[in-house]
Formats: sequence, structure tokens, C-alpha cells
Amino acid sequence: MTIAGNPQPGATAVDITELRPGPFNSEPTSFQLDTGYGAPERVRLIEARRLLNYLILPTYVDPDAHKQESTGVFASHLGLPVSEGILDAHKQVIKDNVKFIAGVASIRSNGSARRPKEVSVAVLQFESDSESSWAAKELNNISMTVGARNSLDIPGHPNAHSSSSEGNAQIDTWQPHGPYVVFISTKQPPGESNTAISRVKNSLEEQNRALDTQRPIPLDDVLDQPLDPDNIVRRTMDRESRDAIPSTDDFGTYLPAGILHYQNNSVDARKEFETAGVDLVGRRASTVYRTRDAAAAFGLQAFLTRRGRDDTPLTPPFGIADAQCVRFDTFDDRENNAICVVVHGRYVAVVSAKSTGYSQIDIGLQERTAAQFIILEKCE
Repeated sequence: MTIAGNPQPGATAVDITELRPGPFNSEPTSFQLDTGYGAPERVRLIEARRLLNYLILPTYVDPDAHKQESTGVFASHLGLPVSEGILDAHKQVIKDNVKFIAGVASIRSNGSARRPKEVSVAVLQFESDSESSWAAKELNNISMTVGARNSLDIPGHPNAHSSSSEGNAQIDTWQPHGPYVVFISTKQPPGESNTAISRVKNSLEEQNRALDTQRPIPLDDVLDQPLDPDNIVRRTMDRESRDAIPSTDDFGTYLPAGILHYQNNSVDARKEFETAGVDLVGRRASTVYRTRDAAAAFGLQAFLTRRGRDDTPLTPPFGIADAQCVRFDTFDDRENNAICVVVHGRYVAVVSAKSTGYSQIDIGLQERTAAQFIILEKCE
């Protein structure tokens, strides 16, 4: 007897009573706003995380800028990451500025010491168009104080404040766009500056289009929106005292376009997210992706655990046969170099840790992964 159809991956049964989560919490915890000290800033961080979904990738500006350097969501000057184009002095424009709401920034390089390239993109949100226009001028004035710089015109963008170093080796542009200030900075080696202005022009247009597709939510209305309407963050692991995560500012829900800023390989990740039908992501101490179905989830798991020449497979936790674990030769944005990825229905969960030594067994990572799987099971 022949049965028509296509074979699909199936999950191996897991008995969660046999799993070993060790000291890690295996109970789902709701994602809630901390109403204690700093609560107003945490409200503005909700807008910052939403804004990251509309920030263009540095690879759009320059495809060579593939190596992740830093990604920031911030509601104060302290979270603004520093790069070749973003200086400590720029923080003064938003420090103690009651009209600044939130911002996002993403920085990538080509990873080359011989011919270094770096791209920074950022969006700063203010209360009004007039405030963003003032801020763009002030930010550009600060850029102009660094070395011998020349003012620069970006074709088609008369309101952009742009400056360049000698030979256009580095171009920094601050442009007001409604209540936002858009920032594009690109540094390239000699001989590649001719195309830099064109890249900045196209990137400003792409970023403006992206911002035009969303609507800022007034701060008074932010808390009227559910924090985790689909319980995607509830499926993640919350930070524990033993975790070395420096900040919880990036904890929350994201669209695929937003979470791409945290991916080491954002170009390939975008394609894989589309293939898997990823439509929502939750991020806390772990990251959970919602895919189209179980088959798509296994496909995404294979991508996330794809090994390079210098990467090492790790032993999965006892009792979760389908888990895939890898120690990478590089570190992620949280300075972790090892992950375990598990699939539960249409959900894919990534647990990461800093793994040292050469053993193929990392007990701490295994225990974290077991706790994560139990959380996914209990959320059903």
C-alpha cells in the first residue's frame, strides 16, 4: 500500500519528569513591567524595542558590514552605543533631555584589520518635529568638531546634516524625519569613497520609508497596549541571579526585522526567517521564535545550529533527543559562545551560555536547556 504525501520531521517524545533542570527555574513567568525605580524609563523602552523593528540593517548600507559589533535599545544616554560615528559627546544631546523618548542603534563592521569598514545606523525619537530638527543640528555640530571635516550635501536630502573626513573616508549624517533623527555613518578604506555618498542617500530613503510604515504610540497610551499579547515572552527564560546578562533593556517582543539586529549573520537569517514563517520573537535570558509549523521549526533549528569549520558539537541534555547544541568559535552580543536549540511544536527556543574548555559536555548549558523545554511544555 502506497500513501501519498511528503515526509515531515517529527519530534521525539520527551518526558519532562525525567529532565534535569538543575538550579534553573522551570516555571513560566509572565512578562511584566517593573513599576519600581526607573519605571518611566522602562515605559519608554517599550517604544524603543518596537522601534528596532523599523531600523534598517547596517548591511543595507554596506553589504560588507556583516560582523556584529553592538546593538542598543535605550531610553537614556547611557544606552547609546559608541562607534566610529557615535561619540561620547553625542550623548549630551539626549542626557537629561525631557523631550527625548527613546532610541535604537546598530553597529557592524567587516571584521578586517587591514581594510576596516564600519557602519552605524540609529534612530532617535523625540516629542516633536521641532525638537528632532534641533537635535539633528546639535548632533551634527558635535560630529564636525572631530578632526578636519567638511560639510557635505546628500543629493535629494536638503535637510540632512552631513559631514565627511578627508577623501570621504568617513561620512556621518544626521537627518530629522518627523519626530525622529535618522543617523547613518559609514567608514570605508581609501579607494571606496566614491560610492559612499550614494549608499548614504539610498539608506536615508530606505530608513525614512521604514519609519513611515509605523505610527509612534504616545507615551500616555503605551501601557494601554498588552506587553505580551501572544505569550511569546512568557515562553522564554527570565534572568536569574547567576546570569551574566548586563541589562534587561532588550527583554520583550520583536518582529523578525527587529531581532535580526542581534543575529551574527543577519543576511542569511532574514532568508531563513522568511522560509520558516517566523512572525514573532520573544527575548529574555533565552530567545523563542514562533514559526509556521513544526516542520518549519526544525528547519530553523538546523540553521541556528549550523556549524563552521572551527565550531564544536556539544552533547544535548539528557532526555531531549532532538536538541542541537554547539560551541561556536565566535561570541554573540551577550558574550556567549555556546547554544542549545530545542523545538516544541511551532516554537524554537535558543538557550545560550559562555562555554570554556574543550569538553563536549557543558552541564550548565544542558540544565538551562532542560529548564527551557519544561517551560515550553507548561505553556501549552
